[in-house]
Order: sequence, then structure tokens, then C-alpha cells
Amino acid sequence: MKARLIDAAAFAIGMVAACLAAGRVDEFPWLLRIFLTVLSPGYFLGLPIVFLVGWIGLFSFGFVFFVAILFNGLVYGLTSFLIRNALKGQRAARLVLISGTVSWIIWGAAYTVQAWPWPEKVAPLVLASPAAGRWEGVLHAPRGNRHVTLVCHPRADSTLDGYLYVHGEDMGPFEEGTYTPDSLSFGIVGFEYRARYDRKRMLMTSTVSGISDSAELQFVSADTSRPAPAAVDFESPLAGRWDGVMHAPSGNRAINLVFHPRTDGTLRVHFYSDSVEQGRIWDEAWSGDSLRFRLERIPYHAHFDSTAMSLEWVIVGKTRSMELRRVGPDTTGLARPPRPNRWVQLPARGN
Repeated sequence: MKARLIDAAAFAIGMVAACLAAGRVDEFPWLLRIFLTVLSPGYFLGLPIVFLVGWIGLFSFGFVFFVAILFNGLVYGLTSFLIRNALKGQRAARLVLISGTVSWIIWGAAYTVQAWPWPEKVAPLVLASPAAGRWEGVLHAPRGNRHVTLVCHPRADSTLDGYLYVHGEDMGPFEEGTYTPDSLSFGIVGFEYRARYDRKRMLMTSTVSGISDSAELQFVSADTSRPAPAAVDFESPLAGRWDGVMHAPSGNRAINLVFHPRTDGTLRVHFYSDSVEQGRIWDEAWSGDSLRFRLERIPYHAHFDSTAMSLEWVIVGKTRSMELRRVGPDTTGLARPPRPNRWVQLPARGN
């Protein structure tokens, strides 16, 4: 009975280790992540079952975790059983235990070496390359022209990295970037960029899903640092807070817009409905008396002067509009409203 309890405890410990490895391990220190993975061989031993179930069309992520946790518990329980029998002098148990332990040590060492955060070896920059430095220009796209800033870091091993900003937005890290003396190419999250250049001019093409847009850039400087965001144009009448009321079928809503117009024509917008900030805003731009932006998939356009703004947007093919008034030049966002108290306030003792 005692032996069975020990095996059951080992089975439970194995399941707990696999559960921890299946959790939000990205938040753990890297050394703890490696340790939990090495303690969870069930994720790899259960792969044949997972592949078999997937082959017959019954694959699900929940089943993967179930099999991994179950197998890890079985490995721990079997190890407890083998240790007990090896101590009793059973040769077969001793051989199985030794071979399993050696396999686990080899696998754990190989995984640790592969997963260890070795320092990345980066080739030095080739500052003499005509591609090195900052390029600026205009990307011609169906929704309008976009200001482009490209910073190139050509390296001695013919790889390329750097920064790409489209209308003030960082597009992300370069992927598989390469360059030659007169051409370059790289990818960013599904977009493919190719360009030909000399020391003063670059013609670049961006392609995604078979659709291509072109851009013409000019060499600005040899500065290879990340571009600083353009300053807010506080002299613009757009800068600051604008208030209005949106008339909707579900009822009127108080709308507050906070605009940060920048000197390079880009725009940052905070959109509040009943004091609650709304979702992702993108494709922002402004000129002397007009602006545009998108809230999720809804396009907004507006014309304004120093005191009033007429805002229009399109939902399901219908154009709607509202009027806003400028409150002041304050560009700070609205404070988040306090959450309602869900607890009943009890009277003080003695009342």
C-alpha cells in the first residue's frame, strides 16, 4: 500500500510539472523555463499519440496538453516503480532505469544547449556602403501618400537590418534582409520590400498579397540611429481636446477627442466615448484644415478651424456626422473613470 502511494505521489508530481510547463511560461525567467521543460519529457513522449489523433482528423490543442500531462505523470510514476524494484535487486528494472536516465540526460543537455540564450553574433556595420544611413520619401498607396523613413544598417556579412517608419509608425523588425552594392530586400510581417539605389536616390517597392506599392526616397544623412518621433505642433489649432455628442439609435454618447498633430504630417488620436478610450486607431494624418484616421475598420474624416470641427464616418455604407467644439490646447488624455464599487457599504458598527 505504501509503495502504491509513493507511485501515486510521483504521478501527481509529474502532472504538476507538466501543468506548470503548459502555463504562461513566457513570464518566467529563462532559466526556470528551461528547467520546467526538461522536467516535462511527457510533451515529447506523447507526440506519437498526438500525431495519430491529428492524422484521423481529431486534433485539438486541449488534447495535446491532456496527453502531455498524462504522459509526464506516467513517466514519473514509472520512474518511482523502477527505482523501488532496482533497490530490491531486480536487474531488468535497473537496466531500464539506467537507459531511461541516460536518454533523459542526453535529451535534457541537448535541449538546454539549444535553448540557452547565447549572445547573438552580429556582423559589424559597413558605414562605407551607399545604403547606410537615413532615407526619406513618399510611399504611393491606394489610400493616399504616406511619408516613409528608412534607416539601413548594412553589415559585413551582406545582411541588412534597420528601421522602417511609414507615416510615423514603426513597421517592425527586418526579416531576412540582404543587400548588394545597388539593391536591397527585406521583409516585415508579410510585407516584402525590394529597392534599387545609388548614393542619392532609392526606388522601393512594397508587396503584400500580390499588391505592390512604390516609393521614391532620397538620401538624407549617414545617421543610423532610430528616428525620434516628430514634435507635436502646438501652434496648430487642431492640437488639444475637442468635445461633442454622438447621436446614435442606442442613445446619445459624449465624445472626446484629443489630437497630437506632429510637424511631419502624422497624427496621434485618443478617442473617448462616454469617457472610455476606444480601440486601435491607425492611418492617422492631418493637413492645414483637415484630418483622417481609422478606428478599427471605420474611416473618419474631418474639417476644422480654430473652434469647430465637422467629423464624418462611414458604417455599412451610411455616412454619419457630428460636430465638435475645441475645449482647449490640453493634449493629455482623459483620466480613466473609477470602477463602480460592487460591494455594499455596511453601516458602521454601533449605528
